[in-house]
This record gives sequence, C-alpha cells and structure tokens, in this order.
Amino acid sequence: MNAVRMITLLGAALLTMGSGGIAKAPSNETAVVHTPETLDVEPSAAAEAVDQEREPRIATAASDNHVGEVAPVPPTAAEMAEQGPAIEVSLSDDYIQGRYYTGGGLLGFDEATGHVGAYFSDNRDFIGNVGLMSDRVPLFIPGLTLSVGARGYVALLSDPDDDVVGLAPGVEGRFGLPYDFPIALVGNVFYSPDILTLGDAENIIDIDARVEAEVIPDIVGFIGIREFRFDSDEGKDKKAANEIQVGARFNL
Repeated sequence: MNAVRMITLLGAALLTMGSGGIAKAPSNETAVVHTPETLDVEPSAAAEAVDQEREPRIATAASDNHVGEVAPVPPTAAEMAEQGPAIEVSLSDDYIQGRYYTGGGLLGFDEATGHVGAYFSDNRDFIGNVGLMSDRVPLFIPGLTLSVGARGYVALLSDPDDDVVGLAPGVEGRFGLPYDFPIALVGNVFYSPDILTLGDAENIIDIDARVEAEVIPDIVGFIGIREFRFDSDEGKDKKAANEIQVGARFNL
C-alpha cells in the first residue's frame, strides 16, 4: 500500500513539472545585455558630452582664479619707436617739454631706445637732454620690468644765471596694473653726481613718477609728478620743476 502511494505521488509531481506549474525561463531565450553598441550614443560621443559639460566649469574656475592671464599694458616709448619715431609732450603750469624717441640702432645699440628732448619754462630756463635706455628686463614680480641707461643735460638757467652740463645714469621701472584697461605705473630717476656735472652746479637730479594709460590705440596719456633740480655751487637749489604734469605720447 505504501509503495502504491509513493508511486502515485511521484507521478503527480512529474505531471506538475511537465505542465509548467513551476515557472522556468525558456531555455531558448537569453538575457539581454545592453552594450555601448545598443545605446543611442556612441562611446566617443558620450565621452565628448561629458567633456563638454566639464569644460564650462573649468573655464569658469580659471577665469575666477585669473589663471594664466596677463594684464594689458600701454605701449612704452621703446615699443612705439619700433613702429616709427614717437613724440612725447608733457606740460604743467610752469613748463613744457617735448621729447623725440627713436630706435637705438641709429646710435649702434640695437637693444636700446634713444631720445632727445627740450624743456622750456616760464622763467626762461632752457634745458636740452639726450639719452639712451636699454630694453626692459622682467623682474621677479609679474608685470614689473626694469631698464637702465643714461641721460645728458645741457642747461641754460636764468635765475641764477647758470650754465650746466651733466651726465646722469638712471633707471626706469614699469608695473602693469591687473586691469582689463591698459594702465601702468612708471617711475624713473636720473642722477648726475658732482664728478659728472660741469658748470655752475654740483649735481642734477631728475625724478618722474606717473600713471600711463592707452586712451585710444597708439596714443598713451599720462599724469604724474616731476622733480627736476640743479644743486648750485653757491648752495642754492634751482628747481626747474616740482609739480604735477600731464602729457601724451604718440607716433608720428
């Protein structure tokens, strides 16, 4: 009896399996795996899309941090002289001065800029000057450059009635300010000691500090202060200039 019952239960189990009572995946079907080839976007296109999304953020970060940016600066007298002769005119309440810049090649110096100028004051002082400055050399501070040279003076002073000739070594520094507008701080100093000064003076000092800006293309305007002094043998200083000046520089 038990044997018959066991056979009956085993047959029932086989019939249930054959009729699909237990869910099975069909043997002739395979799982679908989505590969890059089945996607609408090619692998390279997908990578480019990711890169395009990243690029604006990278550009924005670089802009915020000013990475690799170089501040524009107004052209120097040397740079303008490379395009052709340049003229600079400066004036104040008491004097006017003109200066002509040209390449140093005329004097045998290819990496320098020469200039010649004339100064005339309302006190009837007349001062001629000629000079030579080297090309600018960048320093350890970004935007800061330095050039060296010398300037010669021939002065006919009215009060006191002195005639002075001097040779003054000098330096000029320039710093481009970090703005979109081309603007720079410029300062120079020339000093002629007693040994290099002839006539009725012991020494000459010429200091010029200014702010330069390229107001329109190829025209640089400036405003600053000028200290120009002759120390006479009699202990009296002749201040040819000690005041605010304005001016402009441009090519002919």
